[in-house]
Amino acid sequence: NLKGNGADILVASTGGNVNIPNGKLGIGMTTSPASLLSLQKDDSTVYDPTSDDGQRAVGPTILLNNNSTTTNTFGQIMYDTDSSGQGVARIVFLDAGTASSAIAFVTEQSDSIGERMRIDSVGNVGIGRNDPGYPLDVDGIIRSKPLTQTSNVSGKLILASDKNSVTEIGGIIGTVSFTSDDSDQGADFEVGKIEVVNTNQYGLYSDMTFTTRNQSTVSEKMRIDYNGNVGIGDAAPSYKLSVKKGDSGDYAYFGASSDGGQRGLVLSSADNGIYLGAIHDFAATSASGMLTFSTGTTEKMRIDSLGKVGIGTTTNTTIPLHVNQT
Repeated sequence: NLKGNGADILVASTGGNVNIPNGKLGIGMTTSPASLLSLQKDDSTVYDPTSDDGQRAVGPTILLNNNSTTTNTFGQIMYDTDSSGQGVARIVFLDAGTASSAIAFVTEQSDSIGERMRIDSVGNVGIGRNDPGYPLDVDGIIRSKPLTQTSNVSGKLILASDKNSVTEIGGIIGTVSFTSDDSDQGADFEVGKIEVVNTNQYGLYSDMTFTTRNQSTVSEKMRIDYNGNVGIGDAAPSYKLSVKKGDSGDYAYFGASSDGGQRGLVLSSADNGIYLGAIHDFAATSASGMLTFSTGTTEKMRIDSLGKVGIGTTTNTTIPLHVNQT
């Protein structure tokens, strides 16, 4: 036994166990330890994350050593709650292969115990999964919300870019990608994305693009440019709303009704023969629909469902063109 001031400090049992019957153990300390186990080693060596031996001989270091070469053998720091209805928490250091290691974090909730987070050997972090394939790989929902509700402060996701992306025309500033696991294409098969694209060499102008997939074809479908112009089928919109369609047919629909009556306005185009341009059509879609034209707040002209035109009147029911001058 190791004694101090006439009392046992360390007691070694026949089984090789060591007990501290009275108080706390301090290693490398010149004063009384404040906790059950205290380590002190004053060392000016600077932290080096690339040190091959982990700087084990410097600073107040605790070393857990398992010389087995079997993958997933481990050392750990473990916490155990009360003896009845216990719950455990573990930080587990894993052998991840030759000269490789990983860290797993285990918790328990109502007798359900499992690994909650892992940092793999290349630094990828998995939350809810033990095989992260990205710097942050989450199985579930990510929430961002400030604990204190303050005006104009909210949860935020920041997607940053390097200098080259900011100064390169066409450089991608940030991407939100939507993927799915596909039996033919494999895991993380991209089905759509939203990107912010730099359009100026000084990085002061950027567009936002929206891309979707049509089976094997992935293409941009909509763009909001740096002026706020919106292009649908147009990657360089010159108007607040620019809608382009590569072939004939309907290209815009406005309005609808809850009863399925399709009370809307359809804009469509058709080929008017070789070299003769196109026909652009505005159609009121319901059976008795009509087109009206107003200026100010007053209707000035109407085309009813029979094709009769009324100018200055809303009750033309007899002749193809009725002009009412007041």
